[in-house]
Amino acid sequence: MSEKYMPSPDESAEIKKNLNASRYRMGFAQLFFSGEESTLGGLKVMMIKMLGGNDMHLAISGSFGGLVHFLQALSVPLLQIFKSNKKAMAAALAIGAGGGTLLALTVLGGATGRMTGFFLWTFIIGIFIMATATGIQTAVENNWIGDLLPVNCLGWFSSVKSIISLVGMSVFAAMFGFIVDNFGNLTAAGVGIFVIVALSHVLAITLIWQIPDREPKIKPLFRKGKLTGMNIKSPALWFYIAFYLLWTGGRSLFNTFVTIFLITEFKFGLLKINGLLIMGQVISCFMLWILGKVSDKKGNRKLLALLSFIVGMSMFLYLLTPFLGLIPVFAVYIISGMAGLTHGMLVVNYSLEIIPEVGRATYNSFIRVVLGIWTIVVINIGGVCARMLEKSNFSFEIFGKSYSRYHIMFAIGALMATSCVIPLLLAGNRKIENIEDK
Repeated sequence: MSEKYMPSPDESAEIKKNLNASRYRMGFAQLFFSGEESTLGGLKVMMIKMLGGNDMHLAISGSFGGLVHFLQALSVPLLQIFKSNKKAMAAALAIGAGGGTLLALTVLGGATGRMTGFFLWTFIIGIFIMATATGIQTAVENNWIGDLLPVNCLGWFSSVKSIISLVGMSVFAAMFGFIVDNFGNLTAAGVGIFVIVALSHVLAITLIWQIPDREPKIKPLFRKGKLTGMNIKSPALWFYIAFYLLWTGGRSLFNTFVTIFLITEFKFGLLKINGLLIMGQVISCFMLWILGKVSDKKGNRKLLALLSFIVGMSMFLYLLTPFLGLIPVFAVYIISGMAGLTHGMLVVNYSLEIIPEVGRATYNSFIRVVLGIWTIVVINIGGVCARMLEKSNFSFEIFGKSYSRYHIMFAIGALMATSCVIPLLLAGNRKIENIEDK
């Protein structure tokens, strides 16, 4: 198996000098193409409810995370067409700008009070377009970083990039939450915010255009109807996929119902919801700074396993809300702050560590296809079950305290997420062998 290139200390210093400004530019670009969207989950729930949606509609929109994983395979033909990470990213950002515009127009149309069913589904389609664009952007960004940097510089680059994005997200979260809760007109606030989202994608294009480009090393996912360019029998590949399935399935199911739970059970507005996000993001900044340096020296797998286990176990604390109120909610957001972009950084860096350089985007696309199918199934099954329980006014009591259908979903999601540690431990130090070396 061919070893990945590891530069000397002097070479690493030169790489860091040349790419120092790029990690800041990519951090701000990431903020502009995903920051606002990631802070607007509460607003989207409010809009869906305003347009007459129910738990099933929330589950459908929540499952787009899985569909996005599936459609990240589109990054491969996009990279093949443009033969450039930079141009492929610009095209994906243009799609995001269109999605933000559609959301603004849909909210405006829904304000008429007519054809609410049409505008509800159009809004959901707009969420899908935005999420798909973000997914492709993330896949291209990951490939771009892998093409720019050797393994022992990934933490240095990604930690600062992610910290910039997190700080910006906190600012946007506070600003958007205050606007929605205090503007007095939810429709007008929503239209204005989604226009900002669309324009921010255009700004991101100007930023990424100043980052050095690399021609991506792409292999087609399929050729003549057969899977090609991959070592499909690699145990390391399937251990990584098993980890990702359990983590993403559990977290997606959990997060699908958290916002509506806080709105219905604790009467939260968007500012309070985003306040919890900010609290977690502040913690995530510290974790990124520390773990970015540690991961470059110690590797990513063990840190990823430890972080996943702690966050997965913390999700069970939501089962204590009937007894302790908001205390478990605050605790979960504090602990989950160690996840967020910190966890995402370790997931990406671990994949770059074990996946061969040639065909990297192909492997990532295959992983996302499998992950996408799984997440769609998990969340929509959860949505169907939640809707059935909603219709029957389901609840039960433990020690005199009432539990709702959402607690059932939280428990299942927490169990799945915590279990993701098992395949990481079984993976050991395995890496995916390049099929041309076999």
